[in-house]
Amino acid sequence: MHREYLMGNEAIALGALAAGVNVVSGYPGTPSTECLETIAKRSDGKVYAEWSVNEKAGLEVAAGAAMAGARTLVTMKQVGLNVAADPLMSLEYLGVKGAMVVLVADDPGPISSQTEQDTRTFAMFSKLPVFAPSTPAEAYRMTLDAFALSEKYHTPVFLRPTTRIDHGYEAIDVADENEYIRKDIGGFIKDPSRWVIFPRLSVKNHALIEKRNAGLSDVFSDYEGNIITGEQGFSKKIGIASQGASFAYLSDLIDPDRHPRILKIGTPFPFPEKLALEFMSGLEEIVVIEELDPFIERALIYTAGKNGVSVRIRGKLDGTVKPSGENTPDEISALLESVTGEKHSGSAPSGDHIGSPLHPALPARPPVLCAGCPHRASFYAVKEAMKGKKTIFCGDIGCYTLGNASPLDMCDTCLCMGAGINIAQGVYHVEPDTKAFAFVGDSTFFASGITGSVNGVASGSDMTLCVLDNSTTAMTGHQPHPGTGTTVTGDIVDKVDIESLLRGIGVKTVETVNPMELDRTVDVVRRVADEPGFKAIIFKYPCVVRFKPKSGKAFVDPGKCIGCKKCINNLGCPALLLEDGKAKVDVSQCTGCTLCGQVCPVNAISGGEARDFGRVVAEMQEEQRRRAYTDIGKRHENAVKLAETMKSGNVGATLCDRPNTEEQFLEAEEFSIVFAGVGGQGTVLASRLTAAAAMAKGMRVRSAETIGMAQRGGSVTGYLKIGGASRSAIMKSGGADMIIAFEPAEALRALPYLKKGGALITSDKPVYPVSALTGAAPYDAAAVLDYLKKNVENLTLVDSASMLEKLGNDKCLNMLLLGFAIRKGVIPLDGADIESQLKLALPEKLWDVNIKALNIE
Repeated sequence: MHREYLMGNEAIALGALAAGVNVVSGYPGTPSTECLETIAKRSDGKVYAEWSVNEKAGLEVAAGAAMAGARTLVTMKQVGLNVAADPLMSLEYLGVKGAMVVLVADDPGPISSQTEQDTRTFAMFSKLPVFAPSTPAEAYRMTLDAFALSEKYHTPVFLRPTTRIDHGYEAIDVADENEYIRKDIGGFIKDPSRWVIFPRLSVKNHALIEKRNAGLSDVFSDYEGNIITGEQGFSKKIGIASQGASFAYLSDLIDPDRHPRILKIGTPFPFPEKLALEFMSGLEEIVVIEELDPFIERALIYTAGKNGVSVRIRGKLDGTVKPSGENTPDEISALLESVTGEKHSGSAPSGDHIGSPLHPALPARPPVLCAGCPHRASFYAVKEAMKGKKTIFCGDIGCYTLGNASPLDMCDTCLCMGAGINIAQGVYHVEPDTKAFAFVGDSTFFASGITGSVNGVASGSDMTLCVLDNSTTAMTGHQPHPGTGTTVTGDIVDKVDIESLLRGIGVKTVETVNPMELDRTVDVVRRVADEPGFKAIIFKYPCVVRFKPKSGKAFVDPGKCIGCKKCINNLGCPALLLEDGKAKVDVSQCTGCTLCGQVCPVNAISGGEARDFGRVVAEMQEEQRRRAYTDIGKRHENAVKLAETMKSGNVGATLCDRPNTEEQFLEAEEFSIVFAGVGGQGTVLASRLTAAAAMAKGMRVRSAETIGMAQRGGSVTGYLKIGGASRSAIMKSGGADMIIAFEPAEALRALPYLKKGGALITSDKPVYPVSALTGAAPYDAAAVLDYLKKNVENLTLVDSASMLEKLGNDKCLNMLLLGFAIRKGVIPLDGADIESQLKLALPEKLWDVNIKALNIE
C-alpha cells in the first residue's frame, strides 16, 4: 500500500479500481464528476469508462456488464438519480451476477444543484443497501465494502457521499496496483427466468429482497462503519446519533475526555437495529444530527417503538435541528452546548470581528457567464430580435442557466434537464399568441433534449429551439459528449451532428449561426421566429474556457466614450468596468470577443477578433485530441510518485473482515488556513498546492473547498488544516490561524473564521460583481479596506495590481499571496516546498513566472 493526498471523489475512484471494477459509466454532475474522470486517468487500460448520454443510459450500460459478471460502477449526482430511477427500480428485482455500485453524490446546501434530495430515502424506497461515508478515507474503504456486499448478495448497492466528502481531501492509505482484486467475469449466461422481468418473477424476488434486507440489518449492526462511542466522564443520560460530514464536525467539537454516548451510522439502510438498541439502552434522550432528511431520526423512532424502548428522540421532526440545508460546525457546536449544557474543549473560540454591526455591506456574488462566453452573445441577439414582442424564454440546466441574471434576464423558467423544450410547448398550447423559445446546451440536448424535440415536431408546436453549442459540457468541467468526437479516455470517435439529427426527426427549418456575428444573428432569429411550426437555431461557438483566443484585448477610447454604459448595462460582462464615468476593459478578464464593440453606439470600443466559428471549433477539437485525458493524467502520476510507500495487509478483504491500515499523524498542534477569493483567481489551486506541500513533508492534512457554480465569478472558499487530529477540514468561527484572501470583500466575508491575533493576508484590488457595475447592488471597496485596517491587528495588504504588472502576468495572484503568507513565518512550509508541488501541478512553460510571483517582495 501507499499513501496519497486525495479528493473524496478520487478516493472513491481508487477504491473502485482496488475492488477490481471492470466497467464505469455515468453522466457528469457536480459534486460527483471527478470520480469517473479519475478512473479514466488512473486505470491501466483494462477498465472501460464512458460518459454516457445521460444517467439512465449509464445505469443500463453498467447493469448489462454486471449481468455478464463484471464489477461495475455508475456515477451521478442526486438529481441524476431521477433520470436513472426507471431501470434501477426494476433492476433491483432482477439483481446482478457480478457487482454494481451506484454512486449518487448528494448536495446539501444545495451548493450547485436544483434540489436537496436525500438518496438514503430513495434507497429505502428502492430497497437497496446504502453506504454513507463521513470522510474521504472512509469513502475509500466503503467503496470496497460496497462492491463486496453487492457481489455477495447479487444486488445493486448505493454509495452516498455528500459534497463535503466528495470535495474534501485527506491523506489516505490506498492499495498498490498489484494488490487490486482481479476476478474472472464469466460472461453472460442466457436464462430468461432470471433476466427477463415478468410479474411472476417480481413477486418471487420481492419476497427474497425483504428477507435479505432483514438479514442485512443484523450484518450492518456488526459493520465497522457503524460504531458506538461510549460516554466519557458524562453522567447525563443523553445520546447523540449522527452520520456523514455532520459526524466529522461533531467528532472535532466534542471534548475527548467528557462527552455523551455517540452513535455513528455508516449504513443507514437497511438500518442496523441491534446496534441502535444497544445505543439506546439506558438513555433518556437522543438528539439526531444529520443531512438532509430525518432518516436516522425516523429509523430510531421506529426501532424504539417496535421494541418498546422509552426514550425521547429529538431532531428535525420536533425542530431541535433545522429541517433543511447543510449543517455547519458552528451550528453543531451551538446544538451540542444546548443539549449537554456544557462547553466542550474541542470547540474553538469565536472571533468577534464580523460581529460588529458597523462592517460595510458585502456584495453578493451570484455566478455569471464568463467574459467572452458565446452564450451572452446568443442571449443578447435573441433579446434584441424579440424586443417588443410577447415572448417566453424557457431555460435549462447548464452554464446558460446563468442567462437568468441581470441585465440579460433571459430565463423565465428552469425546471430540470431537457424540460425547457416541453415547457415552451405547453405555454404555446394555452397561449398561442406567445413566441415560445427554449434554450438548451449541446450536452443537455443529447442527454434529454431529443425526446422533447421529437414531441414538438409530432405535436405541431409553434416554438423556436435554441441550441447553444459551445462544443463541451462546460458547467461540470468540460467533459466530452456525443457531439465532440472524443471520449473520456481520449479516443477519437464519430461525432453526432446536431443539425443533421434535428433534420432527421423532421425539423424543416434549422439555421446555424455564429453568435459573435451579432447583426446577422439578430436577423436570423427574427426571420426564424416568424416561421410556423417547430424550428431550431444552433448558436455555434466554442467555450471560451476551453479555447483561449490568441487575439488582442478590447480597448475603450476614452475620447470617444460618452459614458452611456450601454455595454455594461446591456451585456453584464465581468470584463467591463466604469472608471471616471467612462467604460473601461479589465484586460485580466477580457478575451477579445468583440461583442462590446458591436454594441457600442459610438464605436468607442475596438480590438479583439471575431473569428470564423468553423475554424475555431476545428482548432479546439485538435487541441482536445492533443491533450487527451490520458496525457493530462500523467501529471497526477507524478504526484503519486511522491506519496509515501507503506506496507500493510490486504485492502481487498471481505466486508467486516479487513484490517485497519490507516496510520494517524497526530502533531501536537494544528494550523488552519482559510483561502477566500472569487471564481477564476486560482483560490483552489493555492489551497491544493499548500496541502500537497504539507503532505510531502509528512504532515497530516485535511482540506475542503467550495466549487461548482461558484467558479463562475462567485465566492470560492478553501479550508485547510495541517497537523492535529481533526476529522474534517472545515472549522468553526474563530478556528483559523490565517486567512489568505484574493479580494477585499472576500477577506471580510471570511473574517469570522479568524482567531484573535490570527494573520490576514489580502490583495487590495477589488473585483466588482456585475450587479455592482450596473448599480443594482452596492460595493464600497474603500470602506471595506478601511474596516479591515481598523479591525484586524495582524493584517498584510498586498498591492497586487502593481506587483503583477511589474511581473508582466496578471494570472499569478495565488502564488503572489502564498509567497507573502510564507514570509510571515507562521505557515510550517517554505517557498521550496510550494515550488516542488507547483512543478507537478502546472505545465513547464508556467513554472518561471509563478516561481517569480512566489518570491517577489
